[in-house]
Amino acid sequence: MTTAPSRQRRVLVVDDDDDSRELLEELLNLSGHCAVTAASAAEALDKITSEKPDLALIDLSLPDADGCEVARQVRERLGRDIRLVALTGYSDPVTRQRAFDSGFDRFVVKPLIGNTLEALLLE
Repeated sequence: MTTAPSRQRRVLVVDDDDDSRELLEELLNLSGHCAVTAASAAEALDKITSEKPDLALIDLSLPDADGCEVARQVRERLGRDIRLVALTGYSDPVTRQRAFDSGFDRFVVKPLIGNTLEALLLE
């Protein structure tokens, strides 16, 4: 049984892996949030503009552009009006710093577990 969140968030999930993207979308929707998805950088930039999410969970390895490039473009277009979370399988300090330098607010190493997801939504 799921409970309604204290504040519904509109969340964009950006991941080229279908299973990962669909699982996060389902978890978010079951938790009472509104999830939208994108499988590429181009699609992510379009959806950020059209859907106006509160939060974007962005995989750093996308087929058409690096997730850090997505973050840079989002910051140029929207400034700090959206929270950006880098999702990656890489945990090295160089990747982490590169993500923060490109405009991400948070850095999360996959797999994204329930408590971490809940904490991101409460921030």
